[in-house]
Amino acid sequence: MLGCYLHGLFDQPAALQALLAWAGCTVEAKYDARSQLDAELDRLANALDTALDWDKAAAAGLAIESA
Repeated sequence: MLGCYLHGLFDQPAALQALLAWAGCTVEAKYDARSQLDAELDRLANALDTALDWDKAAAAGLAIESA
């Protein structure tokens, strides 16, 4: 239950800083959760783009939109 209750807490820089300070950790650098998420989603999109055969997907009726 606690894990569900705390989900997203570390996305808030102030909350993360406070928790780390409470735990006695010194923070050397800022962590930008949104930038990290964007980078990971880009990495996933690139992997899918490389792995999938888009011509077969289109032939099967999958609507494909260009970004």
